[in-house]
Amino acid sequence: MRGHGEASRGNRGESGDLYIQIGVQEHPWFERDGPDLLMALPLGFVDLVLGTRIEIPHIDGSELSIKVPAGSNPGETITIPGRGLPGGRGRRGRGSVTVLLKLDMPRKVPRSLKKSLEEMRDDIGTDMESLLDSIRFEADNRRRP
Repeated sequence: MRGHGEASRGNRGESGDLYIQIGVQEHPWFERDGPDLLMALPLGFVDLVLGTRIEIPHIDGSELSIKVPAGSNPGETITIPGRGLPGGRGRRGRGSVTVLLKLDMPRKVPRSLKKSLEEMRDDIGTDMESLLDSIRFEADNRRRP
């Protein structure tokens, strides 16, 4: 800040410049992108398939409510407008929070759950024809400009 620093010797002349250094403390799960906040949200298969609502503490002291729609896929994002940081420098309002959905796989699966999953494989598993169609679809989407 020009002219807001230390006074010159003997109070002759203008005051010096004041330099302010601001550090931003890292947050355990939010990353900053200007006024926007980014975060990953690991969820289990059931929560992605059936949908869920998650309440987590937000940096502004209130709860952040994340509504995950039924049928969500890992890698999809949910945008929550107006819950990011203040815009600053002439911007009005607040940024957004972007939530990246991730699939949280269990490290160990109990035997009883494995047996249940095997029984459901025909209903929820992927057959070879559907798998090949999905591979082609993903490849086509990646190659589109």
